[in-house]
Amino acid sequence: MQLQEIDKARYSKHFKMVFVAVAVVLLVVSLAVSTPLIYFLTDGEGSHFWLNLTG
Repeated sequence: MQLQEIDKARYSKHFKMVFVAVAVVLLVVSLAVSTPLIYFLTDGEGSHFWLNLTG
């Protein structure tokens, strides 16, 4: 096994794009989970902090 030279600028750019994509996916999943939890488990009043945190 030999070490390969990599283009650090390209690697950094791809890493940032993947990081942003993962953050967006996690945000969408958390909203997709917390919204139904709030809808089905509460009456719409008060704080939904723990349900949002669960999502």
